[in-house]
Amino acid sequence: MRQMMFRISAILVCTLFITTAGHGQYNERYKAKNEWIKTGASFTLLLGAGWIPNSVTPFTAQQLETLDLNQVPRFERFVTNNWSPKHAKVSDYLLYGSFAIPVFSALAGNPKSDVKPLAHMYLQAFFVNTALTQATKGLSHRTRPYVYNPDAPEAKKLERDARLSFVSGHTSTTAANCFLAASWYSYYHKDPTSRAMVWTAAVLYPALTGYLRIRSGKHFVTDVVGGYILGAAIGIGVPWAYQRFNKPNTP
Repeated sequence: MRQMMFRISAILVCTLFITTAGHGQYNERYKAKNEWIKTGASFTLLLGAGWIPNSVTPFTAQQLETLDLNQVPRFERFVTNNWSPKHAKVSDYLLYGSFAIPVFSALAGNPKSDVKPLAHMYLQAFFVNTALTQATKGLSHRTRPYVYNPDAPEAKKLERDARLSFVSGHTSTTAANCFLAASWYSYYHKDPTSRAMVWTAAVLYPALTGYLRIRSGKHFVTDVVGGYILGAAIGIGVPWAYQRFNKPNTP
C-alpha cells in the first residue's frame, strides 16, 4: 500500500515539475533553496518515521484467544461486527484517486509558473502526513476492529498491520490531498459559490473514505476522526506556512 502511494505521488509531482515556468502569484514568494530544504527535511522525517511500524510485533494465535472486547470503548464496539473487503477495496480507489485532486487544482487555471512551489507543497504535505501517520500507528499499535470479528480470516489477524489501526492512513491522506487542493483553489479563485462547492467536496471526500474504512472493519471511529484532523491540518497548514513565512521576492 505504501509503495503504491509513493509511486502515484512521484508520477503526479513529475507532471507538475515539467510544466513551463513563468510569473505567478505563488512564484513571487518562491525561493528554490528554502523549498528544497523544507522538502528534503520532510522526506528525511518520512524516512525516519516510516520504520516505526516495523517495530510492532504481530499477534500470535495464542494472543488472539485472550483479546478482551471490553478493552474497546463502548461507543466503538459496534465496529467490531464489521468485515467487508468490498468496502475496503472502494476506499482504496478513493485513496489512489485523491492523489490526482491537488494536481487538477494546480493545473486548473493557475499560472504555469506556480507549479514549482505547488509541487514542493504537494511533496511536503505528502511526506509530513505519511510520516506522522506511520509514526502514530507504530507508537500506538492499536488493534484493528476486524481482529475481534470471528468472520475475518485469522491470517489477516496475524499480520503486523492488524496492530496499526490508529490513525486511519486512508482518511489522513485523502484529507490532506483534498484540503490542500481546496486551499489552492481558494487562493486563485475568489468566487464564493465555487469556493463553497470546492470546500464542501473537500470535506465530504475524506469523510466518505473514513466511513468506508469503518464499514470495512479496518478502523474504529476515533481512528478515522484522528486521521481526518491530522490530514486536514496538514492540507491547510502547508500552504498557509508557505505564504506566512515566504516573503515576496524583491526585484
